Amino acid sequence: MLVVGTITKIHGLHLVQGMPLEAICRERGLSYMVVRKALRSDAMDFRYARNRHLRAGQRRTGRRGGNRRPPAAG
Repeated sequence: MLVVGTITKIHGLHLVQGMPLEAICRERGLSYMVVRKALRSDAMDFRYARNRHLRAGQRRTGRRGGNRRPPAAG
């Protein structure tokens, strides 16, 4: 399995520098079919999005009941 970094390098070598597939195979030590599959894949569209960022000192809320109130003084 190829990681996104390797696929990015393959795309850069082929599309930006114009290197042929055979040369990429020799340089990277990959098979021709792996390089071809990497160029056809949409793995370049790797995105990581987080819904909201926590500020310093802020606690996560959610599955474990994060907004607990301290026990009432009594």
